[in-house]
Amino acid sequence: MATWCQRIAASDGFRNFILALIVLNAVLLGLETNTALLEHFSEAFFLAFAVSQGIFIVEMAIRFGAHAPRFSEFFKDPWNTFDLTIVIVSLIPAVGGFAVVARVARVLRVARLLSTSAAMRTFLEGMGRSTGLFLRASALLAILGYIFAIAGYHLFGETTPASWGTLGASLRSVFLLALLQQVPYFLAEVGPGDTLGHLFFPIFYLVFLTVGSNLIGAVTELHRQSRGQGE
Repeated sequence: MATWCQRIAASDGFRNFILALIVLNAVLLGLETNTALLEHFSEAFFLAFAVSQGIFIVEMAIRFGAHAPRFSEFFKDPWNTFDLTIVIVSLIPAVGGFAVVARVARVLRVARLLSTSAAMRTFLEGMGRSTGLFLRASALLAILGYIFAIAGYHLFGETTPASWGTLGASLRSVFLLALLQQVPYFLAEVGPGDTLGHLFFPIFYLVFLTVGSNLIGAVTELHRQSRGQGE
């Protein structure tokens, strides 16, 4: 069984299938923010997300089984822990008070593009050594911005529709926040009892500042290496 799991987990077809499924989930999460589409195809959305979640669980089981009998080896790769955490968090039931939390948690599936894409992993593990630095940085920031836009839609869409009521409005708000524009206005829109809402902004800036500082460091290192080669 372990040999079979290793063969499947290492195959390009398996990895490409999971990558395509994550991209499909990203598209569906964006389409879900359209109220009209959600009203007409709510069951289809539910089925698609349920099937996807089932496939992701099977994927984790195969990747975990590939390390048998030394299952602890699975957790030595931080990307495995990252993927497993997202799959587990996505299992939060979308019922009662957990409904909003579950919808936001489901958005984290898009973040798996960072671990499933070999090129993105290479970029994140060594920005200064990666080729196409700015292109990959733009792709990383676009993925993060998309995640925060959909999360903002689910968190604030009903209370502040002008800023977060549609995917387009959410993307615009995220763009303005990234540029440090109208920050007091967005903060003032959050209700005093909205705990998740108040967590959104520090997490947003923590993530973007971390990526930004690493990008600056990568650019500096790339410049140093190019100067060293020139000398």
